Amino acid sequence: MGPGHPVVRALDALIKRCLAREGGLWAAHDPDWPSVCERGQPNAEGRIRWEPVIHDDFDILAGLEHAIEEPVHDDLKAFYGRHWRHHLDVEAPQGQLSLTGVWNPRDADRLNENLLGHLLQQRRFFGLRRRLPMTLFFATTAADSEYILSLDNHSGEVLVERPGTRDWRVVAPALAPFLDSLRPI
Repeated sequence: MGPGHPVVRALDALIKRCLAREGGLWAAHDPDWPSVCERGQPNAEGRIRWEPVIHDDFDILAGLEHAIEEPVHDDLKAFYGRHWRHHLDVEAPQGQLSLTGVWNPRDADRLNENLLGHLLQQRRFFGLRRRLPMTLFFATTAADSEYILSLDNHSGEVLVERPGTRDWRVVAPALAPFLDSLRPI
């Protein structure tokens, strides 16, 4: 995996589009939650300018792989391992999304725990022999929505799903073309 991976190329292109928009990227500042992405000082509203920082840690989900005793799809490793970054708000054909980011090493640990919790919830609701795909989330939808976007860990398809239900559908054959379809908000 590296700069030539389709998800890395698509994510890099999306970030370039996000950085090109007027005003740049901003996040709420928390002095107890620092990141190498932060640029300058917080503004009067307590927000700080940020830019993604390449770190190419494609083993960022190793803790999850160890816990589930199964490899995580390379597309998701590329998505989470390419940059330190905050969430990216984007427009998809299905509506507005917030792509989950990894802000710092502690956030990477929290991500592994949250992904594991998502999988354990699936198993609790549907058992080990369920006929649903094993999914790992990478984006949230509107704040008032119950839906998330996930990657089918076996096929690599992008799904929109309502966790804890059998309500899901395929929205893209793979993560790279899905990322290519997104526009910065």
